[in-house]
Amino acid sequence: MKVEDKEQNREEYLKDVDIFVTNRCNSNCIMCPLSETVRRKSDNGRIEEIFQQIKELPENVEYVNVTGGEPTLVGQAFFEIMDKLKMKFQNSGFQLLTNGRSAADFDFLIQLLPHLPYGIRWAIPLHASNAMLHDQITRTKGSFEQTDQGIKNLLMCQQKVEIRIVVSKKNLSDLLNIAKYIVQQYQGVFCVNFIAMEMMGCAAVHKDELWVDYPIVFKKMKSAIDCLISHGIDVQLYNFPLCAVERGYWHIAVKSITDYKIRYMPECDQCKVKDICGGFFYSTKQVMKPSVTPIG
Repeated sequence: MKVEDKEQNREEYLKDVDIFVTNRCNSNCIMCPLSETVRRKSDNGRIEEIFQQIKELPENVEYVNVTGGEPTLVGQAFFEIMDKLKMKFQNSGFQLLTNGRSAADFDFLIQLLPHLPYGIRWAIPLHASNAMLHDQITRTKGSFEQTDQGIKNLLMCQQKVEIRIVVSKKNLSDLLNIAKYIVQQYQGVFCVNFIAMEMMGCAAVHKDELWVDYPIVFKKMKSAIDCLISHGIDVQLYNFPLCAVERGYWHIAVKSITDYKIRYMPECDQCKVKDICGGFFYSTKQVMKPSVTPIG
């Protein structure tokens, strides 16, 4: 491989960078792709590793994704991490994957805001339209109340909020109610994304309680999608194969799975839209063997 080809490949890879802050989380979601063992794993020395990672990255990264666990749990170190990212990547887009519960503490949020890069997107999962079901999914009492207040605080502070709905058997019948709740309670939300599960970690352990095949999921969530769009809210579908989505909704189905995790079923070789389809997670293909209908 030529030197210039190597440099080009490196630049393409660095269009998106993940800053993994911590394994720890203050929720215990039943469909989390991390295992409980991983979430309990020690993070000793991780903050210094993150500082070194930031130092070694080039400045022309297109998009920075801050993730965990729950990134805000590292306390003052989170402020320092965001300061370093803000200072170095002044022309990059930013996304913070968080359960939003820390933002329920308004004093904490006000302290944090000056440390955040301009235009950062808060990507926050809302699992249900009510506390009972949401807390059942997170397996954490009080999580709905905190997430709900966190989202409202962020919107009041004019932050960019993306709401994520991870769809499973647990909340399948509540999707329209979730959409209505978002419309009524979260005016000014940036977008809503429906997320198909990655069947590994806790999700794989609890697969019988969670798994619903993609075509059934789409039929159930279609009314929720229509509700949101009719109220002017942008919607996208993450991790859904095109054969499970009605053709009129293909334009909101995103190729969202990281390249090295993408797999296709053998039947997909007969599909005429395979090149534009996002495929399946490797783990989901192995664990669940989802049904596919090649498009001719």
